[in-house]
Amino acid sequence: MKVSVADVLVAGGGAIGLSVAEAAARRGLSVTLLERERVGARASWAGAGMLNCRPWPRTTRGGPDYFDLLLASIRLHEQWAARLLEETDIDVGFRRCGAVELYTPERNDAKGVGQIGRLLEGCAARGVRCQRINAADVKALEPRVAVQDIVAALHLPDDAQIRPPRFARALALSCRQREVVVNEGAAVADVWIEDGQARGVVMSDGTRHGAGSVVMCTGAWTGQFETLRRLAPRIGRIEPVRGQSRCVRAW
Repeated sequence: MKVSVADVLVAGGGAIGLSVAEAAARRGLSVTLLERERVGARASWAGAGMLNCRPWPRTTRGGPDYFDLLLASIRLHEQWAARLLEETDIDVGFRRCGAVELYTPERNDAKGVGQIGRLLEGCAARGVRCQRINAADVKALEPRVAVQDIVAALHLPDDAQIRPPRFARALALSCRQREVVVNEGAAVADVWIEDGQARGVVMSDGTRHGAGSVVMCTGAWTGQFETLRRLAPRIGRIEPVRGQSRCVRAW
């Protein structure tokens, strides 16, 4: 039984799903967002919020590559944060804090220090400020770092960060302000395919949500959908993994 129809249906209410829903709603489309738990939870809540790129030199000619797209996305975050603050009164914590990339002895191999030159070349080619610095420079930037074990270091002054819980909360509020239908506790079971086209999604209780377009933003659970595994077998390799992060006060 089909229970609803929207221009766009987004499965998954993490940072990506909320971003897609908000962008579609800003363009005047009707949007339904379905989230199995609550929006902005799981990885979108626990993410470190780092906005950085370590680009390699271009290896192909023609259009933009992965690093070009990544950099374009990162550079939009500052104005995105300003708009969300104005519209929702939520500061997502955008800060251009810079970063120091440290190379300790265990990284002193072909995958570590041996790639510094390639990284510097890639940054220079794409307009990313990146400079090799010495131990004294590291100490000046981060006085608490034990520099005796550092064999090399890079300074990237334009790296930025956001606070993921605030970011997700601002996106969720922005979606609701734009009349996105947000259904939490709504478990999607599979994509609804008919006549070779995605017509919507099938819920765990057998009901169906129809849509003109379906966007699957289900993250680590994407490999659980039978239809997607059949259409793209590699998707079946996607599965959740446990990660850890630590938040510390720097002053």
